[in-house]
Amino acid sequence: MLFDQFKGTNMNFRKTALALSVLGAVGMSGCGGSSHDHPQVSTSVEVFDGFGLGCAVSVNGVAAAELGGGSYSAVGTFSDGAVFSATGCTDADTDAKLPALSGVAQSGGVAISPITTLIVEAARAANPGADTATVSATDLTAASTAIVTNLGLGSYDPVNPATANYVTAAAAAPTSASGDVMKQAMAISTLLKASEVSAGAAAASAVAAVAEAVANSTSVIDLAVEGNVTQLMTDAAAVDAAVAAALAVASTAAAANVAAIANAADAGVAAAVTQAVAVVLNDATADNVADVAAVVPPTDPIDIGDTGETGGGSTGTGGTGGTGGI
Repeated sequence: MLFDQFKGTNMNFRKTALALSVLGAVGMSGCGGSSHDHPQVSTSVEVFDGFGLGCAVSVNGVAAAELGGGSYSAVGTFSDGAVFSATGCTDADTDAKLPALSGVAQSGGVAISPITTLIVEAARAANPGADTATVSATDLTAASTAIVTNLGLGSYDPVNPATANYVTAAAAAPTSASGDVMKQAMAISTLLKASEVSAGAAAASAVAAVAEAVANSTSVIDLAVEGNVTQLMTDAAAVDAAVAAALAVASTAAAANVAAIANAADAGVAAAVTQAVAVVLNDATADNVADVAAVVPPTDPIDIGDTGETGGGSTGTGGTGGTGGI
């Protein structure tokens, strides 16, 4: 399949996504009755190379401190399925304000991206009575299979921290399979951000409705076709009547440019379109988000894979404890 090459790789994170590596370091316990009898676990969360800047990262009510250069640190023990969230992030390359994103801990690492956000929300929708702070293995597998299949991602695994990264390959070869995943991520991120802005206080419900619509689709959704984006948003509106009007506005505002991102000649051009949309969308409100429709997609690429910061994560590696998402 197109995305088989991602398996077993350790590439840096990129585009409208957060790749988080969770590293557990357990202190040695001492003798006698004290806190030493209960080793403290310090968990380091790193947004590789600082591509997701200014994020508020948290898990199970524990806030991760931003250390600079895209690195974050939390203290606690987090099992597989624990839901991590990242809000208030800005993409380093395009300056796009990202939507609220989420992902789950898996095998000592966490991949957070627009695609994992759809998966988390789809899993919650399938089991509404479950604890929202965690996703069971069964629900995660079902939701991941549905989202990956319906977005046409083949064997690509966005929730596996060991296989979710693509930035280095995409930056080196923007027309590669890595570049295709990057385009999908940017398109979804733009659509979710437009939905959030249009829905205002009901932003979370709007995103959840889009996720459920993707998961419930009976066919592959090719986001490179504007009509498919429009139909997806129509299906999302049918999921939740309370946000139907807002999703209709978001669809009118963003569908053409979302398709332009997904259909771009390469990842650099897709990033340029994302950047142009962000100029309007970053400061848009529910009253004027429709102005996004007037953005003319550029055709020249911009550079990708450069945070513009020093002191970020290492290039080519994702740290000691795992790699992370798209």
